[in-house]
Amino acid sequence: MEKVVYKYLPADNTNTFRILHLIYGILLLVFSMIGVFYAILGTFISTKMETEMSGSELDSLPFNPFNFFTIIGIVLFIWMATLGILNLFSAKYFKEKRKHQFIFINAILNIFTGVFGIILAIFTLIEINKPHVKNLFNGQEIGGGEEIE
Repeated sequence: MEKVVYKYLPADNTNTFRILHLIYGILLLVFSMIGVFYAILGTFISTKMETEMSGSELDSLPFNPFNFFTIIGIVLFIWMATLGILNLFSAKYFKEKRKHQFIFINAILNIFTGVFGIILAIFTLIEINKPHVKNLFNGQEIGGGEEIE
C-alpha cells in the first residue's frame, strides 16, 4: 500500500478578522452617539433646572447633579469613538498585514468594551500570536506547509 502525504497549509484568518474589526469599529462609532445624547440631555436638564429653580433652592445644592450626565456622556463618546477609530485602523492593518503590535494592543483594549469586544479580543489575540501569522506580518510568505499522513 502506498503512503499518502498531504500538504497542510496553516489557515490564514486575517481577512475574517479584518471584517470583524471593521464591523466592530463601525458599531462603536454608531454607539458613541449615545454619549452625545447623554451630554446633550445633561446640558439641557441642567440649564432647565437652573432657570426654573429659585435662588434659595439653587443655593441649597452644592452642585448641579445633572452635570454628571454631561460628563459621563462626553467621556463615553470619547472612549467609544477612540476605540471605533482604532478598530478601523486594525482592520486596515489586517488587510495590509502590518503593525502586529498595534493590533495586539487594540485587541487588549477591546476587552474593556463588552461581551463582543471580549470575544473579538480573545480570538484576535489567538490568531495574531500564531507563528505563521507573525511571519505574514513580518513580510514572509507562508511556506509549503507541514506534511501529514
